[in-house]
Amino acid sequence: MNCKRIQPVNFLFSTFLIFVINSYVDTKSVSIKLKDTFDHWTTTRNDDVTKDMDYVTAKISSGMIRGVRTKVNSLISLDTFLGVPFAAPPTGENRFARPKPPKRWSGTRDALKFGNQCAGRGLGEESQADVPYSEDCLYLNVYAPKFTNQSKTSDDVTPLPVMFWIHGGGYYGGTAATYNGTMIALRGVVVVTVNYRLDIFGFLSTADSVIPGNFGMLDQLLALDWVRDNIGQFGGNPKDITIFGESAGGSSVSFHLISPLSKGKFQKAIMESGVSLCPWAVNPSNKTYYAPKQFAQLLGLAVGCSHQNSASLLLCLRGVEESYLLNATVGLQLTMRHAMIWEPVVETTFGFLPDTPINLIRKGHVMDVPTIRGYNKNEVAITIKDPDDVGFSLSKLLSLIMETSYFFFQKNSVLVAAEVEAVYRSNQTDPYGRRSDFERLMTDYYMVAAITYEAQLHSKLQKAYLYEFSYRPSFDTLPAWMGVIHTDEIPFVFGLPRGPAKLAFNTTNPDDLKMANTMVTLWTNFAKTGNPTPQTSDCAVSTSAAMLLPSEATATSTNNIRIQRRKQQYHQCMMAAKESYDVMGPLVWQPVNTGPNTLLEINTNLTVGQFARAKAVELWMERIPKLQR
Repeated sequence: MNCKRIQPVNFLFSTFLIFVINSYVDTKSVSIKLKDTFDHWTTTRNDDVTKDMDYVTAKISSGMIRGVRTKVNSLISLDTFLGVPFAAPPTGENRFARPKPPKRWSGTRDALKFGNQCAGRGLGEESQADVPYSEDCLYLNVYAPKFTNQSKTSDDVTPLPVMFWIHGGGYYGGTAATYNGTMIALRGVVVVTVNYRLDIFGFLSTADSVIPGNFGMLDQLLALDWVRDNIGQFGGNPKDITIFGESAGGSSVSFHLISPLSKGKFQKAIMESGVSLCPWAVNPSNKTYYAPKQFAQLLGLAVGCSHQNSASLLLCLRGVEESYLLNATVGLQLTMRHAMIWEPVVETTFGFLPDTPINLIRKGHVMDVPTIRGYNKNEVAITIKDPDDVGFSLSKLLSLIMETSYFFFQKNSVLVAAEVEAVYRSNQTDPYGRRSDFERLMTDYYMVAAITYEAQLHSKLQKAYLYEFSYRPSFDTLPAWMGVIHTDEIPFVFGLPRGPAKLAFNTTNPDDLKMANTMVTLWTNFAKTGNPTPQTSDCAVSTSAAMLLPSEATATSTNNIRIQRRKQQYHQCMMAAKESYDVMGPLVWQPVNTGPNTLLEINTNLTVGQFARAKAVELWMERIPKLQR
């Protein structure tokens, strides 16, 4: 990479709050400097740091790109490349088609601002208002740390682990631009955030080979291929990738674990508040109430494409303006009570999801990689209506249970309601307790049961960690009774980035800062070692030439480099273990099925205990499915 001095520019990414401990410098000599850096950067305005910025270039498979190198302190800088195309624009004949690699360009392309966010219904206030919507949206962003004592020759440096973020948004909204990877990257990993097609553009399906669907998932796959081919140019290790995501991003990660097309493309996975077994995650067939082909035809009628034949429908839809299609899909969503009708489907044309997730998992078609799954304590409390804060009467609770059973399930609804009532009707006299029971019912159905069940199944193959996030942010403005809802963990996963970006939090609350430090430590430790709470005993790796792999031993000229890399990997593991102890003390988070206490409750004080909602898992994942056969 080459650097050139630039004038101050008001960039979209935020200023940098430093918690860094990296694997290339001595911990004792760094700790005092990092404390000074922390105090400085938490009070520095975005406009004040541009004087420490340089242009930096990188050569990727499509051509040269120019990003920004920001000096954080004397020890570390951050390279940021925004809006890097990983696919050709999915427009015209590429609409409703497998994504294609981008065309090469001549000269140097600027990667200084975010690419368009993908066209879709959007997420209201959560959308990135200063980033335009467009079908031409297949861009990613790279956040890569650079350490001052790295050698100028890449062969002398151990490549850094890569963390690949897939955003949520119900498959119809969201953008990578919302998520600032700075704070994670400064812990010694390369962060990639990626866009993928959304709404009808990403998930329209006619349930046949003409419009198979899953275009958004194929976008994610192509982005992973881009990382494999190019991340080495940014100091990342293409053989050490952790994919992580939240909500629909979490379920996307889960799909990649079971998709035959994703095999070998990553080495670890983190799923926050979403997995493939969640009831909202996938449309399993064309026989359900939300039949993909039926809605494709309804969409066609709404935009003047009244074709029963899929090929004619595809040709017509490719000629309809983007805004017209979006207006039509909004109307369909309203008629279906905002149901998620455009989502991943089971299909064999591309073969991304050739069977239902539960069938694939039970057949053992799951990647053998370590995983983290978890949920927020009160995921869907925001959907519970109690504006006067009076709680629920017994009759209201029973009525809601009956309505929910009829709405969620097509068969044996009365029996389903009886089963549900037996588990969740525990408060006979307390109206607030009954409200809490219904919130727990909804959270268990939509999130907890599926997430836990999938972790238990995966644990038979590999390490599978399970958590409950129960910390309520100090900046939360919702009623206190709603607790810790969907998305509350995200600011802390990204280390509470500061600045003008949408996902930026200028809190100075000590508990908030502590929680951010804890979450970033857990997640980056897992990315580095496959263990969120590594111990020094986990790092006992031989660095002698005698312990090299046979294939390595034959290449005598490279043995010294490989031994050095082994030493650096060992040092990285030891640093992660030390950081884990500094942040969390002697706590050890054990994988599921290794003992009775394996659920990590993430709060200001971390605790490991038993999972207390086993009856809910049995109800939603075993008993009720039997009633639907």
